[in-house]
Amino acid sequence: TLSAMKVSDITTTSATFTCTVTSHGGETVSEVGFYIGKEENVDIETALKISEAYTSDSFTLTATDLEVGTEYYVKAYTKNSVGESYSAIVPFKTVSTAPSVTTVGSSKITDSSALLSGEVTDDNGEDITERGFVWLKGTGTPTTSNSKLRSDGTTGEYSATLSALEPNQTYSFRSYAVNAKGTAYGETMTFRTEVALPEVVFVNYSDVASSSAIVSGKVTSHGGETVSEVGFLYGTTSNLDSTTSLKVTTSYTGDSFSLTLTSLTRATEYYVQPFTKNSAGTAYGEVTSFTTLPELPVVTTNDVTDITDNSAVSGGVIVDDGGGDIIAKGVVWSRSKNPTVEDSFKTEDGTGSGSYTSYLTDLTPGRTYYF
Repeated sequence: TLSAMKVSDITTTSATFTCTVTSHGGETVSEVGFYIGKEENVDIETALKISEAYTSDSFTLTATDLEVGTEYYVKAYTKNSVGESYSAIVPFKTVSTAPSVTTVGSSKITDSSALLSGEVTDDNGEDITERGFVWLKGTGTPTTSNSKLRSDGTTGEYSATLSALEPNQTYSFRSYAVNAKGTAYGETMTFRTEVALPEVVFVNYSDVASSSAIVSGKVTSHGGETVSEVGFLYGTTSNLDSTTSLKVTTSYTGDSFSLTLTSLTRATEYYVQPFTKNSAGTAYGEVTSFTTLPELPVVTTNDVTDITDNSAVSGGVIVDDGGGDIIAKGVVWSRSKNPTVEDSFKTEDGTGSGSYTSYLTDLTPGRTYYF
């Protein structure tokens, strides 16, 4: 028979057991030891057995390689030729610790996001209350005081997408998990986001003339890398194409840039689209439009006819409307050379192109007039 047994020196993976043989049953005891199991009845067929040959009535043995934070049941045994005797069963629990967690890696990396993977391999005897990833921009060792990306669940594999990242930047991350015993981390790993296309916007038009205009744009994002070129596509249709449309370019020298479009057709609507380029490719802004100005019309003066003491007849021929609608026409006259519309004497002979006749009236007899 055996005395009541004791459990001592319990750690995360071991425990020490002590018991005493109180009767040999009239014969030599050959063996002593302990059975340890996870079930309350401690089935000796499946339980862990530790034993030694009998040397004294009091015996102490230590079980190792136990599971962390796990409930166990143990009973001592002693043996003679009649068979085995057992002590009362005693429960104990190995010491719990922070979880065991592994950082698996990163995948599906874009210019602004990455899929992170990790695994809680063991809760170590306490419920998982939180898990996920900690991360920071650059290289370093992130902790929960840095940015966190949580992922619901307990043990097992998990993943989450880290988003709103900057292009062409290095990020450090690692898995973490929390239980009542503390926070545990996996290995720190890094990834680098891809280079993004830059971004550019139209700013304005200035100095618009009949055959030229200045167009301004602005690079609003470099995509994480140096911009190499900026410029504009332009043409008389809104369907601009980099291979067929007219183009003006310049090397990047600053986010704001202006270029002059030349050899334009007067009084014509042009469509313009800014673009910028880095190693990821070419990015385009919104298509806008402007209209070049018309030129001054070209008109010839008809000879004067039907001169009387106070009237005469002349007129003109509009040779070129300058690309715009004729909104006024006539003849101006004065007693000084080179009269203009600022002078007080003029006819108003309607609108539109072509030839027209003008009647000069209220002239003074015997005077010389210029028209």
